[in-house]
Order: sequence, then C-alpha cells, then structure tokens
Amino acid sequence: MFCLGQAFDLGWGVQVNHAEAVARYKVAADSGNSDALVFLGSAYSNGNGVEKNCYEAALCYRKAAEQGNAWGQYQLSLCYKSGMGVPENWNEAIRLCRLSAEQGLAEAQYFLGECCLIGKGTDQNLSEAEKWLDKASAQGHAQAQELLASIQEMTKKGSSGCMVISALLFVSLAVAVIGSAEMFELI
Repeated sequence: MFCLGQAFDLGWGVQVNHAEAVARYKVAADSGNSDALVFLGSAYSNGNGVEKNCYEAALCYRKAAEQGNAWGQYQLSLCYKSGMGVPENWNEAIRLCRLSAEQGLAEAQYFLGECCLIGKGTDQNLSEAEKWLDKASAQGHAQAQELLASIQEMTKKGSSGCMVISALLFVSLAVAVIGSAEMFELI
C-alpha cells in the first residue's frame, strides 16, 4: 500500500492524486509502516490530499519516530524547532535530531552541525559542529560542504573558534536578509 501511495503522490505510472495517496498511506500506516507515517505527516503538513493540520502531521511524525524511523525523528525535530503542531522545545528538537543524525540522515547531521555551531538548543561547540557537518558532507549534502569549507578556510587562516562562529553568523544573517552570500568573501 505504501508504494501505491507513493505512485499516486509522485505520479509514478498514474496521474498524481494526493487524496488517493493519503488513503493508501493511511492503510499502510495502520499496518505499522513507519515510512507511510512520514509521508502521511508530510501530507498533513503541506495540505496535500488532506486539510493542512500541523497537529496531525506532528502526531504522524511522532509515531514514526517512536518506531525508530530516522526521517520521522528528523521531521518531528523540525516540528519542535518551529512549534508546528507541538509546543516549541529546542531541547526536544536537538534530542530527536541527534537520534536521526546518529542513524546517518544527512539532513539531520547538517541541522545538528548548524545548531552546534551557533549554540542553538545545545552547547556551542566548533569541533562538534565540524564532526556533524563532515558526516553530512561525506554524503554529498551541498550546504554542509559549503559551511564546512568556510569553517576550514577561516580556521586555516588562524581565526579563533569565536571569530569563525561570529563571521559565519554574520554571513548567515546577511544571507537571510538579502538572500545571497556572493558579496562576502570569507578570507
């Protein structure tokens, strides 16, 4: 049922039909398929085939996370980070993200690396940030590769850990405001 849900969701050999995908995901989820729970959570999160419902999305992610599903853990961590369907709780976000990162999910490793770099939800720790960014980079995560390269370039030039973090925070803020880092050179 899960694969049939994906077929309807993504248009694999059939016309895209999100409502039909959700129906298939529900059957698979009721049978204990944790991947179906993650896709069902995504449907609720985005309002694809069902009315958007952040609480239901978080509930689906929680059930998948409880089964040890790395994507479920990661998606639930993002819910806790933003307060989507659950109260905002950075400690829980980091705990869940770490579980997912330890299973090898590159997105979770990148997010955990960022959090360690800036000290959001966890202690600020440059070597821990580099560890997680390196793991995500090794899997081809482009943002992790760029951030890790920036950190390594700055530390190679003799910048202290505090200077590296301050500079990267400045660039991150500038990118968030103007949408591009092209005007900055991290040298």
